[in-house]
Amino acid sequence: MVTEKGFLSYNGYTTKRYFQNEKDSNSILSNNISAIVVDESDQIWISYFDKVALTKFNSAKNLYKHYLHDDKNPKSLPAGGIIKIKQFDDNKLWLLTWGEELIELDLKKEEFHHYKFQKTNEPKPNLIPCSQVKEMLKWNDEEYLLGFFGANDNNSAPVFLILLKSFYTI
Repeated sequence: MVTEKGFLSYNGYTTKRYFQNEKDSNSILSNNISAIVVDESDQIWISYFDKVALTKFNSAKNLYKHYLHDDKNPKSLPAGGIIKIKQFDDNKLWLLTWGEELIELDLKKEEFHHYKFQKTNEPKPNLIPCSQVKEMLKWNDEEYLLGFFGANDNNSAPVFLILLKSFYTI
């Protein structure tokens, strides 16, 4: 559970509070959390409203790993804020961003793949039709339906084809 002072974890017996400790790099980066999800391997993933960062927390070992934006590394976290974290299988996380792009995180390689905004109605690989991704739902094994803040220019629903890494509208 996310609070204004970090997050709470409950293991069925006890509740533990996790919060930012500016003097300890092995803590969350901020108490201002925008999204939190527990993946298939029980890692806790955290994004922030006030930091361009993603944190992986291993609660069994009490270890934090922080992913930050790096202008020199195209496979790093993007420069925009993450508003939602989604997981549909145990190999990937999807990061929905405000005004940047859709991000696929390969959990095995720990690499970020960027699907950038396009201002055209022509479907192109690795480009999305709007920059403010609000929601992502698995439609079937190969397709994901995307929702955006605001309307697309053509008011249609974009669908992401996972195998082709491209989008089309319905």
